[in-house]
Amino acid sequence: MDGQGTVYVADYNNNCIRAISPAGVVSTWAGTTAPGLQDGPAATARFWEPMGLACDQQRLYV
Repeated sequence: MDGQGTVYVADYNNNCIRAISPAGVVSTWAGTTAPGLQDGPAATARFWEPMGLACDQQRLYV
């Protein structure tokens, strides 16, 4: 959860990271539904069945 109350979830079946706002709105935060293995910014990163997340004060790690 970030400072604004957004919760981040690894969406294993859809190969992406979802963000759930405090109002309950779900959006894709990083990745696409196409599987892949590419590091980088959220807009270009690709995942293959992501399973977990970790965070610090400034970053979200997949």
